[in-house]
Order: sequence, then structure tokens, then C-alpha cells
Amino acid sequence: MLVRGEFEREHPELVQKVVNALVKTAAWTSEPANREAVLALWANSGTPIEALRAEQEGQSFQRRYSPRLDAFFVERYRTTVQESRELGLIRGDIDVAQWIEPKYVDTAIDRLGLQARWPAYDASNRPIAR
Repeated sequence: MLVRGEFEREHPELVQKVVNALVKTAAWTSEPANREAVLALWANSGTPIEALRAEQEGQSFQRRYSPRLDAFFVERYRTTVQESRELGLIRGDIDVAQWIEPKYVDTAIDRLGLQARWPAYDASNRPIAR
């Protein structure tokens, strides 16, 4: 979710409320018991459910749809920005870390008691012991 800095400063409680809802959705989506229901909802987009099943086969929804904005997440985006520059898709420098504010997601995860659901990962994709 992107918000203007001014909006965040003026309405942090609204930002938190929306992020709480997004984290609840991620929790439901990442629950193995909901996998078929998730795929059925996605199939409403017009993609055959069989294609969605094939695409997601072997994927951990818990890992893939984690809302955490950890060091691994930031590093993935830094790499994408670097590759995009090398390919001439973007021209300027983009400091990915300035775009990311994990406090709202972290607060939602804590409030919802979901700390164990999604461990944080370091920039090298290793779980961080808590």
C-alpha cells in the first residue's frame, strides 16, 4: 500500500486500520485450509482454476503471501531496481528503503498475534531468530 507522507502524518490511525485489514486477509490467504477457497476466488478473474492450481503447485502460501516488509523483501526490491536500471527501464536512482515503512505491518502482526505465522528473513533469505 502506498500513501503520501502527508497523509500518513495526518492519519496514522487510518493507515493502521487499512494495514490491519490487509494483514488479516494475508492471514486467511496463507492458511493451508483456505487454499482451494483462495484459488476459487482468484478464478473469478477469468483464469481457469486448473491453471491457478498448476501455477501455485508446490508453493507455500504462508511464505509466498507473507505481508512482512523484512530485510529480504527490501533486498528483493533493491535488486529489481538495479536490474531495471541496467535494462534501461528506469533512469534515476530509487532508494527502496525510503518507500518502505514496516511499522504498520509489524504492529498489525503483533496485534493479531501472528508473529509465528510469518518469520522475518534477513537480506540473504535466512530466518531471523526471535
